Amino acid sequence: MNSSAVPVPGDIVVLVASETRREVKGPAAAAGPGGRKRGPNYQDMMQLEKLYLMAAENFTVSRSERLELIQLVGWTVLLVGYFVLLGIELARAG
Repeated sequence: MNSSAVPVPGDIVVLVASETRREVKGPAAAAGPGGRKRGPNYQDMMQLEKLYLMAAENFTVSRSERLELIQLVGWTVLLVGYFVLLGIELARAG
């Protein structure tokens, strides 16, 4: 992403909603939002969601970084091609 706070087309933007939590004890602790009963995998799902958000934040690649990577791969392919041509020429000359 560019250095300004305004994203440009091609940038990947991750929006994270802030959470407000409160400790609930007793029988109401097992109930989720709206009084619904939480399943046994509720904590696992919350941990997976946090892991997904962390991965999205840390492994986001901006448009300019993606283009630089494509350019690096292109130059590498070109260099390998030149070495292949050099090998073919040396094989013919020998």
